[in-house]
Amino acid sequence: MTIEIVYGAVNPHPELADDWRILDKTEQQRASRIGNPLARTRYIKLRALTRRLLAKRLNCRPDDLTIAHGAHGKPFLPDHKFHFNLSHSHDQFALALSDAGEVGVDLERFNPPRPLHVARLARRCFANDELAFWQNQPTARQWQVFFQFWTLKEALVKASGLGIQAGLRNARFDFQSPGHPLAVPEHMGRPEDWCWRQHNIGQASLVSVVYRAPERQVSWREYADLTGDHK
Repeated sequence: MTIEIVYGAVNPHPELADDWRILDKTEQQRASRIGNPLARTRYIKLRALTRRLLAKRLNCRPDDLTIAHGAHGKPFLPDHKFHFNLSHSHDQFALALSDAGEVGVDLERFNPPRPLHVARLARRCFANDELAFWQNQPTARQWQVFFQFWTLKEALVKASGLGIQAGLRNARFDFQSPGHPLAVPEHMGRPEDWCWRQHNIGQASLVSVVYRAPERQVSWREYADLTGDHK
């Protein structure tokens, strides 16, 4: 059983015919409603990439895959015991693939946010010990620590299938000690049933993954672009 994270950048060239062909009608309809051309191109290419990588792992055709969505929007494969999750920020993406259980991934770029905005979000979403740790960091480092906590929490609630309704404050981490969360929302079981990892993409982005499985090695693979090959 394996956990694989494929990450990379969206190819900006709008050569979409092959990508469009393998999307299902729901994906095509959603793409058609996206008014911004760049956002529409990213959506089409990311959905096509997701289908191609899933099809490669499941030994089927990309356009034969049925991708359904749970009550809170999380995509899943009703015909396969295989899990995946996608995150993107601007032109970068991370796709988590798992045959070991539920998985969630979050990617964020290290764009220093407004200090007041960060402080407000931290007070609202961090547990007390996380908030104290964040507040004790040097000012110049606080925004980086914020993203380390934030991406872990986002990845965990995405893995849960409930999104932020699971409660970000109910997910607690010590990101200095990779392994298991300190606490998870009640419906997710025991913290030791979940594992997490983080990975920097250059100096500008951070990816966090949370998965349900015994602790195991996570494979990080870079994808050159949406029409290229794995590096």
